[in-house]
Amino acid sequence: MQLAALVNGRHISVNAGGPDRVWGRCDADVYYSLSYRPIALAFLTDWR
Repeated sequence: MQLAALVNGRHISVNAGGPDRVWGRCDADVYYSLSYRPIALAFLTDWR
């Protein structure tokens, strides 16, 4: 489903989280977020 969204030019985002230990000393809840947005190739080559 996410691949189809990218192929059709829409953005996707993924979030995940859970418990972790920081430096082996304290417990923490960590959260990761990844966002991907396709950009037009013309923007990369014509912006200058």
